[in-house]
Amino acid sequence: MDINFLVEKFPSTTQTFVQNQVVGLLNQNQNVSVFAESRPDAETIHDVVKEYDLDRRVIYSNAPQSYQDGLRLLSDSITPLLRNERISLQVILTELATGTSAPRRLSNLKNLSESDVADIYHAHFGTVGNRFLSFMNCHNVPFVVSFYGRDASQSLRENSHIYDKLFERADAVTVLSEDMRSTIVEAGCPEEDTSLVPLSIDMDRFPYRERSLDSGSIQLLTVARFVEKKGIVYALEAVAAIAENYELQYTIIGDGERRDLIEAKIEEHSLEDVVDLRGWQPQSVVADEMAKAHLFLLPSVTAENGDKEGTPTVLLEAQSMGLPIVTTHHAGIPEIVDDGETGLLVPERDTEALTDALQALLSEPERWSLMGRRGREHIEQNHSIEAVTGDLMELYNSVL
Repeated sequence: MDINFLVEKFPSTTQTFVQNQVVGLLNQNQNVSVFAESRPDAETIHDVVKEYDLDRRVIYSNAPQSYQDGLRLLSDSITPLLRNERISLQVILTELATGTSAPRRLSNLKNLSESDVADIYHAHFGTVGNRFLSFMNCHNVPFVVSFYGRDASQSLRENSHIYDKLFERADAVTVLSEDMRSTIVEAGCPEEDTSLVPLSIDMDRFPYRERSLDSGSIQLLTVARFVEKKGIVYALEAVAAIAENYELQYTIIGDGERRDLIEAKIEEHSLEDVVDLRGWQPQSVVADEMAKAHLFLLPSVTAENGDKEGTPTVLLEAQSMGLPIVTTHHAGIPEIVDDGETGLLVPERDTEALTDALQALLSEPERWSLMGRRGREHIEQNHSIEAVTGDLMELYNSVL
């Protein structure tokens, strides 16, 4: 089966679920190509990219970096599109009417039009599906669109009709949780077109380790982008509330737009000797830090702009390694972290409840081992690359 993935950026350290899907399909002897709208930035690239030589499978649209680049890209795209008998002048004019996004959209159209027609086209994120929609409207081939988080929350809040045409064209729409399914259906997607396809992780890269309270400091860990919806400021407040009662080391891996705010919060609570901001790290370092940690903390919230999580990949990785989780009743998280069984869930933005949850687990370390084993079992059954690849292949075959 020839499968074309349509993505915004590839590879990306914050979207390892796309790479895992590619790897799973390659392991099933499927032929996967990736059409990406931009190249990876300065982020650290995961080892799996080199291991599977994924770079050679990617075609980039080369989004313009300046006005002149945009004009050049328009010129390079329009001429071959006019010669393509399957692309009508009306389609080209429609793309031109999108304004500043026209160069990228026409480049997408050109790149796909110059490639062999695949058996399946799979867009990752609804917003990406929209930008490739013109090509899909010109070809009667199966089109799958996957929603992951912001595209099913903030984007819909900003424009409730943003996906009307996409839902009409898509043959299947995948979601990460029942919470997300209800949002997408409410936005106009036929429920019979939706399928639950969870995120996958490479469990070999996140091996299980039994958790117990050894001598030395208690190791807390967060891995997240520094954006509002990750709730890191609430984590810091909770850690500050218990820091005097325990010997703690709180490691935070990640970076982003709210770094200044997070650094200010650390200073405000005098946590400089407790918190270690590590910045972005490769997947191997993340796994090493998870192996050292006792508890994993991610108090996600709905951001002021409506941005929500889907089902955070890092919570799957942490459970795979046997880490008890402290997180929130947010979006699809209750569907991947079993409250009281594999972790503890508290209301969003409730620092007192978050503090109590941390206190409860720190005072009963004998619970850690059983929580960790249950978490590992859950990931193995539902979120391994093999399990999710099986879900994908079943979905693809249903729309062929």
